[in-house]
Amino acid sequence: MKVSHLSLNNDNEVTGLELDVLAETAWRHPGTIGFLMTDAGFGGCTRELTKEEL
Repeated sequence: MKVSHLSLNNDNEVTGLELDVLAETAWRHPGTIGFLMTDAGFGGCTRELTKEEL
């Protein structure tokens, strides 16, 4: 999921500052399994996978 999000950012330039900040924040959280942007890009929505318990 992280590689997919980074590709949307670096290769396609469709994620946007706000989504990149959310991604960076999520990736630093110990309960995060995955995070990526979905939808049509340019401010779409996100999907997060998290552990049920830390």
